Amino acid sequence: MDRTGKKKIRVYAAVSVCFLLVCGCLFYGIGKKQFAQQTFWIAELSKEYPEMEADFAKIWKADEENSVSKTQMEELQEKYDYRFYNTLQGKGLWMQMAGTSICGLAAIWICYFFAVRRERKQQEEGIFVEELKEKIKEQNAYISDLKAEAQKEEENIKALITNISHQLKTPLSGLRVMQELYEDEDAGEDELRDYFERSGESVEKLTELTEELIQLSKLENHMIRLQPEERDIKEVIVHAVEEMIMKAIRKRIEIQVEAEEEFRCRYDEKWTREALVNILDNGVKYSKEGSRITIRLQKMHTYGLIEVEDEGIGVKPEEYHKIFGRFYRGQAKDVQSQEGAGVGLYLTRTIIEEQGGTVSVKSFLSGGSIFRITLPLV
Repeated sequence: MDRTGKKKIRVYAAVSVCFLLVCGCLFYGIGKKQFAQQTFWIAELSKEYPEMEADFAKIWKADEENSVSKTQMEELQEKYDYRFYNTLQGKGLWMQMAGTSICGLAAIWICYFFAVRRERKQQEEGIFVEELKEKIKEQNAYISDLKAEAQKEEENIKALITNISHQLKTPLSGLRVMQELYEDEDAGEDELRDYFERSGESVEKLTELTEELIQLSKLENHMIRLQPEERDIKEVIVHAVEEMIMKAIRKRIEIQVEAEEEFRCRYDEKWTREALVNILDNGVKYSKEGSRITIRLQKMHTYGLIEVEDEGIGVKPEEYHKIFGRFYRGQAKDVQSQEGAGVGLYLTRTIIEEQGGTVSVKSFLSGGSIFRITLPLV
């Protein structure tokens, strides 16, 4: 019980005591007065008719007019043990006083009960109102977050459209130029071969961009279902390296694999390879010529750890989580100068997390980054 409830009980208890004192005083005064009247009347009759004195003492009536003295009254009370408390009227008066007191106390505590009940109801209504206000506040905050997220998504889509337009514009312009040069009758064989190679590069860029967007659309619309199986973790590493090795060789970047022991994990080989290729592609794209990319495998208690360390431009700490967002591209000049739509690492995160794994990144002050991927062990 709180302080307010205890204080209220003390107040009602004090009121009850005061009520009893008032009732007692009131009934005692009335009883004494009636007893005096009764004694006066009996004493007066006994004075006129002494032989009927015993009968008069039993009569229950009183008259305020009397001529007997106080001494006669006291003698009569002493002779017949006539007291207020042992007369019918006295007993009835005490019963009336007790009944009135009980009824009064009951009324007081009934009022207390209803007051407490009303207060509890008000408190419950107040708590309900506060909870309702809190829920409304939470809903408003949730709606505000949704609006902010929708606005951010809209900005990302606008940025994506601008980025895609730019990515498409460059190869398409190149293809247009190459087409014009093909039609040039004065172009020599070497020039045509050079134009053909450049056209192939433009087509390759368009193909990569289109494939990334198609894969993103399929994955987000649940058109692709991952099917994890028990496999040796080295298999997916070897296949990912094979897919990226030519691009690394062209830039004279060495890819080295370090494995302490063999172990098996649960993963979808095709899509996990796609996730690793995206990380390796970033490592090759943002690393200098002649650098190295190291892949480490380590068996932990409940999961397998894959670390991909490069010697590239690194990632700022404030962008550790952002780079895994959809359509996000780093703000560094080296990032903006490269081709891309900000989809690769988002696909990597989605693929790994849907298999019960995690992906994170950490950079060094001297440059370079380490991407850590975990997959559940068999």
